Amino acid sequence: MLKKIFLILIIFLPVCIFAQELYFREVCRLPAKIDESSGIEINSRGELWSFNDSGGEPEIYRFDTLGNILRTVVIRNAVNIDWEEIRQDDKGNFYICDFGNNDNERKNLRIYKIPNPTNLFNDTVDAEVIKFSYPDQKEFPPSKEKRNFDMESAFCYKDSIYLFSKNRTEPYSGFLRVYTLPAKAGDYTARLIDSIYIGTGPFFADWITSADISPDYKSFVLLSNNKFWLFKIKEGVPLTKSEYVEIFLPEISQKEGICYVTPDELYITDELYKQEGGKLYVISIKDFLAK
Repeated sequence: MLKKIFLILIIFLPVCIFAQELYFREVCRLPAKIDESSGIEINSRGELWSFNDSGGEPEIYRFDTLGNILRTVVIRNAVNIDWEEIRQDDKGNFYICDFGNNDNERKNLRIYKIPNPTNLFNDTVDAEVIKFSYPDQKEFPPSKEKRNFDMESAFCYKDSIYLFSKNRTEPYSGFLRVYTLPAKAGDYTARLIDSIYIGTGPFFADWITSADISPDYKSFVLLSNNKFWLFKIKEGVPLTKSEYVEIFLPEISQKEGICYVTPDELYITDELYKQEGGKLYVISIKDFLAK
């Protein structure tokens, strides 16, 4: 359904009011094998990694900024039910998040933790498994006005994984939920720590599809199909209480991956649909951080 409503987005959304200030550039087309990129990560050596969305192979791909696949790593004990995010902690461990939940009915949510793939001698690995559920979900699926248990976004901060929900409530409430999990193998009930109001919609413009925190821990971003929210983290202020600005992107597409390259530069990927999208972009947020 999402891919059919981009024309509606063009009708209802204003022209990008920040377009003259935001540096936004296409870097390359993604490799043909990564036609449904749903997340992107870059490690300390500048290596880019991504994967395919639900139903893809249980593997991640290293690629370069010319669109070439350089390596494939298979996670032997994983299944790609609905992989939606890839993140790393400050030790370089990778977390592949199988928590997509379009119908809000899943009971087998997983996050796979593997060592930094650069340090792997082989192209196959067994992952540590983080299993979890939500403390406030009692029905599978819940009624439409309570469907706020889909997840596509996460990042690691200190010893925890932060999760941000993709709100599918009808009518749309405008709130996303924020949960945390320990960043280690186990079976957990996630901790609901907050909710964030991000707007009145339309709901498909405010669906959160990816998140990341800056390497200096001074900001974090939440991505949707046509914009992102930049949160400035102040010392002593909880992450979710940080000030934020909403920044529109000059192109509308099914954007599902974002990651910091430096504290003021990010990469974004989108999925390929009818020969549109399927690209890697770079943006600078330097001007917005300075305000």
